[in-house]
Amino acid sequence: PLILYVLFGCFAFGTLAVVPPALTGGTTFVPAPFAALGLVAWSARKHGGVAGMVSVLTAPGGLLLLTLFVTFAATSGLFLPRLLEGQIYVIPVRGSENGLSLLAPSTQNITQGAYLVISLLAAVGAWAAARTRPAETYRAAVVGGMIVVATGIADMILGDSPLLAPFRTATYALNTAQNMQGVDRVVGLMSEPATFGSLCVSMAALIYFLSPGFDRPRPAVYVSALTTIALLAMAALSASSTAQVMLGVFGLLATVSALYAMVVHKQRLSRASILSSIFIASMGIAGVVFLLAFMPRTVQPILDLLNTLLVEKTQSQSFEERSSWNVAAWDAFVASRGLGVGLGSCRASSWVLALLSNTGIAGTLLLAAFLGLLLMSKHQSATFRDRFRMRGAKLVLLVSMAGLTLSGTSADFGVFAAACMGFILAWKYPAADAQAQEADRARPATGVRPQVARPAAPRARSPAG
Repeated sequence: PLILYVLFGCFAFGTLAVVPPALTGGTTFVPAPFAALGLVAWSARKHGGVAGMVSVLTAPGGLLLLTLFVTFAATSGLFLPRLLEGQIYVIPVRGSENGLSLLAPSTQNITQGAYLVISLLAAVGAWAAARTRPAETYRAAVVGGMIVVATGIADMILGDSPLLAPFRTATYALNTAQNMQGVDRVVGLMSEPATFGSLCVSMAALIYFLSPGFDRPRPAVYVSALTTIALLAMAALSASSTAQVMLGVFGLLATVSALYAMVVHKQRLSRASILSSIFIASMGIAGVVFLLAFMPRTVQPILDLLNTLLVEKTQSQSFEERSSWNVAAWDAFVASRGLGVGLGSCRASSWVLALLSNTGIAGTLLLAAFLGLLLMSKHQSATFRDRFRMRGAKLVLLVSMAGLTLSGTSADFGVFAAACMGFILAWKYPAADAQAQEADRARPATGVRPQVARPAAPRARSPAG
């Protein structure tokens, strides 16, 4: 459906307020959650309406634990700030308030709860799309990656030009004019380089790790490979330490995944999948060789930049500020005796500390249990294609969680991570369309033509019942 392309495209517009902040009391609503609601509406229309969605949300093998976490977290935001009002010091979520202040109820308790509910529903929408339109879901991801690259190029060319002002209408602080070691940091249409770099790595991981599960013509293979390379380049140009760590995680998982596929599934890898991996690797190696051979003077500035990012980062004002957020979040968690101060009450610079300080031990354990069971779950689909897709979606979620752990400011895991969760569940079970499932069984997981049809396997039960 068109809404899939809209959703993946909206990820690139993180500073666009779809509703004028003057009408919302200064609160910024970005496009992605609204696009996610559109996907949810499509899902409800195609899969049994509200009853069908409720069955997915409450299925023990589906989203039950995540639903319990969201319910607990949203409820905590309504009651805990009032219960503990004036007793604990926090750094509020709103960007205009950077100092410590006593805990008090705010609109952020409601806003963050709404965002978290939307993220939960987005997982259902992604489940429905990936279950019934898997190939279209992948194409939408590639298009979304292209849009992210385009916004990065626009930022490189136009910078703080008034031409981009209509896309930067958010009320929170925008760090769009940053320079490090003489290099202008690319921020795209996001609030800061770290956010843009994290998005680029996440989108690159989504395209790369899901590619072995889809049969594509050769031109499409090269398009997705070039998009992946461009996204990784944009992540490097963001000069964000968070993005650099995510690049390291991506590289490690890509290496392990490639070795696993070569050793365990070498008979089921298609020419397209092999070409894609070789093309991406060769382009990266060629780029390094070109720099060393023809532009050796460019290597030292790159080393200086890495030194600034990874070694001198601890001496920067930004690091000190974000460290103070984490200290305040931990102190709030301890002061609340592990109960938490309520969703949307406290800002942190780490997703884990945001979870602990906002939702306490109970909320953190609920989400940890869900993620642990999700990542350790085994596929129950009879098709090798679904197995490759499910494994790829797990790797994408790990890359995304690495970025969240380093720089997530709230307990909300976001629409992107929610989509990955939905993908994992969708490809864990057999496809809903029997004809599509039979066609899927008749060909190898990433082959271009079927060789021998495999006998049908018994169906496993879907999380939707």
